[in-house]
Amino acid sequence: MEDNSTTTSLPAELAGHLGNLTKEQEAVFTTFKENLTNAKLYTPATEGKAASHRETTLMYVSSALRKRQTRH
Repeated sequence: MEDNSTTTSLPAELAGHLGNLTKEQEAVFTTFKENLTNAKLYTPATEGKAASHRETTLMYVSSALRKRQTRH
């Protein structure tokens, strides 16, 4: 099976969205979630208990922070 994690035939609009992340983007997102967990701002899902935030919300926050950093 071919590894398509860095290239995709999906439309460009889907690039960078959950389910369409490159390995590098996935690693950055995982680190972001770990940092939030360590700061007690996010609680990952556990057996029988949902996460404190949906991953789509975390992606939105991550994107907003990145945009904010590029403006300053």
